[in-house]
Amino acid sequence: MIIVLICIFLPLFETIEDSGPLWGMNYDSPLFMAYVGDVVRIIKLIIVGFGIYILATKGKTILQCSPARYRGFKFIVSAYILAIGLFLVLFGGNLYYGVATDNEPHHYEKVIDKHSYYVFTPYGKPDPDAKQVIYLKCALALNRYELKKIGEIEPLKDFNLEVQNHNLIMSSVYRYGSVTRGYKLPLDGISCS
Repeated sequence: MIIVLICIFLPLFETIEDSGPLWGMNYDSPLFMAYVGDVVRIIKLIIVGFGIYILATKGKTILQCSPARYRGFKFIVSAYILAIGLFLVLFGGNLYYGVATDNEPHHYEKVIDKHSYYVFTPYGKPDPDAKQVIYLKCALALNRYELKKIGEIEPLKDFNLEVQNHNLIMSSVYRYGSVTRGYKLPLDGISCS
């Protein structure tokens, strides 16, 4: 029964936690953690599948070991519902993000004056509500990092980052070179200290 609980609740808690793969470990870079997230999703899917297998094959044993059969039956039914629901969510996540998603177009990092800036571009098809999110990437101990949000903008393709007068300038020249789009994000109050 403990193995079933571990196989269901450990992946569940890691899935509902909003801080990223492995409870927001934030090791090395956001791009590296995106690749780790792809692997973690597959591992969670396998673990939940193993939990469902144990429930299916050892369900009678769990019922016999339970002091009250009614409680054992409720445990098995609720564990099945939870495990199958989580399995479907993880399966859908693996289909949506793909096993071998090309993460590189969505993650951009640039170092300017000893400060590392990180830009995340949303996945999937262009969405009118999607925003590029710009962060200051701060180094932590043990090669970890913390992201401090600078702002959100309308998505730009092939953009350039530069810092002028304590403002982060993000600009993009469109394909024909005639129109330049840009954003000016103030860096006041944003630092790694």
